[in-house]
Amino acid sequence: MNWDGLSPPQTVVETVADCMQQTTSLTGKVVLITAGPTQEPIDPVRHISNRSSGKTGFALAEAARRRGARVILVTGPTHLEAPFGVKCIRIQTALEMRQAVLDHYAEADVVIKTAAVADFRPKVVAQEKVKKDVAELSIPLERNPDILAELGQNKGQRVLVGFAAETQDLMANAAQKVRTKHLDFIVANDISDPSIGFAKAVAAVQGYVRYLQRLGVTDLPVTFVPPIRAGTPTPQTLPSASRASPQVPSTTAAPAVRLAQLAAAVRDCRNCRLHTGRTQVVFGTGDPTAALVFVGEAPGYDEDIQGEPFVGQAGQLLTRIIAAIGLTREQVYMLNVIKCRPPNNRNPQPDEVAACRPILQEQLACLQPRVICALGTFAAQTLLQTEEKISRLRGRFHMLGAIQVMPTYHPAFLLRNPQYKRAVWEDMQRIQGVLGLR
Repeated sequence: MNWDGLSPPQTVVETVADCMQQTTSLTGKVVLITAGPTQEPIDPVRHISNRSSGKTGFALAEAARRRGARVILVTGPTHLEAPFGVKCIRIQTALEMRQAVLDHYAEADVVIKTAAVADFRPKVVAQEKVKKDVAELSIPLERNPDILAELGQNKGQRVLVGFAAETQDLMANAAQKVRTKHLDFIVANDISDPSIGFAKAVAAVQGYVRYLQRLGVTDLPVTFVPPIRAGTPTPQTLPSASRASPQVPSTTAAPAVRLAQLAAAVRDCRNCRLHTGRTQVVFGTGDPTAALVFVGEAPGYDEDIQGEPFVGQAGQLLTRIIAAIGLTREQVYMLNVIKCRPPNNRNPQPDEVAACRPILQEQLACLQPRVICALGTFAAQTLLQTEEKISRLRGRFHMLGAIQVMPTYHPAFLLRNPQYKRAVWEDMQRIQGVLGLR
């Protein structure tokens, strides 16, 4: 066999794999990605830089290309090979990266900025190596341009994604970056814990994406509405191209007004099959300023008829549990992950959970409680984005942004298994202690 002119084996394998795996969800789109660090020379030998392997940007470039996009990858110095079929532009400094990005910005539909760009550069670059026999060395620095902010000022209809590595106030700093730089998404990494590191932060994002895939979510709406602290700016929200999202209430309105606006917006929701058999949407009830919110899984028969969560036998038990920690139903807020009753009270399906997730996120953004009590497996797994069983999740607090989440058994489960009431009471006592209730 004559092998002259045959492409290298790796190229052949990648081409075959591409033909077998490629989807068309991004066909016709141009995706511009930045990756890696920048290096700002001090002299011919030394430079200022940030820690970055470039792996995230390269992986995103390959994934976008496999979905049919034309991908332009602008990368700082890395040891990585350019992904197959991706236009790769290699640069060194922040100024070079800015120019390369601006050269291709006009044609981009999506821009993902994963690069760790140096914020400062030396004002003067030494032409010869600076010798170490100098007693002291002072290097005057000047700011590099903020490439992401510049792109945000001329965003147009593009989807703009940023990355943030923070050592403190993760959610507040990320939310501010979304607002000031006009981003649609941000991936916020907490690097304050030495055990976390960049690799594990990326792994956490990958794990969340896999979790969404298991739920049946195949695309993401262009929105960012996490539960955030009071006073934190809420990022702008754009409508999803694939599914109608609830109209986001004004963040300047009182929680009661915002919830009422949201309830009106989702009253005729038809984002999943459950709307065909419901009597009404069961939105939520209680004190919009409550420090404690109870989240269940889905309405039952009584809730569907009355339009209020937790009004059946399980609801009556929950009322007694609430009273035991010194509160009333009117002093907490109650809602479900799913807003419509599943047929015959079956378990919610993954696509139904995914369809209701934006509404749940908006509710929690309005409520901003101190503590959430997640009642049952589906509520806990949906809030915490995990597949762990409730028996392993309960008994300790988990964090959802700035909100403490206590998973526990659902009241309906207690009606069938009263031997678990002691465990629930222990969980409620932990909530009681955090809220300072007696």
